[in-house]
Amino acid sequence: DASKAEYYTKKNERRRLAINNVLWNEEAGMWFDFSLTQNRSRKNFYVSNIFPLFAGCGHQDDNLSKHQLSAVTSYIKDNKLEFSGGIPTSLHHTGQQWDFPNAWPPLQHVWIVGLANAATPSLTNIAFTNAQKWVRSVYLGWERTRVIFEKNVKNC
Repeated sequence: DASKAEYYTKKNERRRLAINNVLWNEEAGMWFDFSLTQNRSRKNFYVSNIFPLFAGCGHQDDNLSKHQLSAVTSYIKDNKLEFSGGIPTSLHHTGQQWDFPNAWPPLQHVWIVGLANAATPSLTNIAFTNAQKWVRSVYLGWERTRVIFEKNVKNC
């Protein structure tokens, strides 16, 4: 159905533009949550910041896309988002289960696949390295306890 395909293609493009217009922060080089009450980006790191790459919602324009992917690579390196056991859900030390040092398996998947989908050598390498760290961390937890935890703690 060509008309339905065109309809959904246009909706997809509008969604992609909206995601980038609202969530992309050029200064930081990352997508961030947007606070409706404060009318601004919330420049906190969460693994979910990478969801636009996971969902294929980066810029379609090749020049913008290359710039965006380069900025994301810089953001990851500049913020030292390298941890021994996988990427923590956030960098906040609140004591809550969804914050540092905890790492949640579905978000590991989003992080790894999102970065790998970018298909740039630097982000693919980060994805591969994080996949290895995550699997190693889960394995070590299993070896020590014979339990696989819902969230991996203390290995980040």
